[in-house]
Amino acid sequence: MGYELLQKGTVVSFLNYAPEILGQDFTSVTINGRFDRSVATALGLDVLSKFANIYPIIKDNGVANDPDSADYLKITKPSGATAILWVPWIIESSIATVGNQVITAVIDAATPSDVAIVVAALESNGYGRAVVTIA
Repeated sequence: MGYELLQKGTVVSFLNYAPEILGQDFTSVTINGRFDRSVATALGLDVLSKFANIYPIIKDNGVANDPDSADYLKITKPSGATAILWVPWIIESSIATVGNQVITAVIDAATPSDVAIVVAALESNGYGRAVVTIA
């Protein structure tokens, strides 16, 4: 698990490499979007200034000295406060999803009688609230 979890709509918690600059409270934040530097700038982040302040802290982690080398995120904290972060500022190994996620599965060539089988399989594995439909 890591940076691939940082997708729009996902609720995650994580630590960052520069809490003295970015703050420490990134618990149960919602990812609102993932975009490039031009969008981050348009949304109000002074990318070059923030990058210049944080890069010396993270340069030994193999991060490129290039603010265009990775995506930016807009996140919303549970308080409603928002922030824009460069993905490499986040400690990848600390990223964890929070709460319930939805699993969507597609089973080709299913028949109406397969619905009961799938429901039974899910229930036997602890997914008692699963909804199975056929289309």
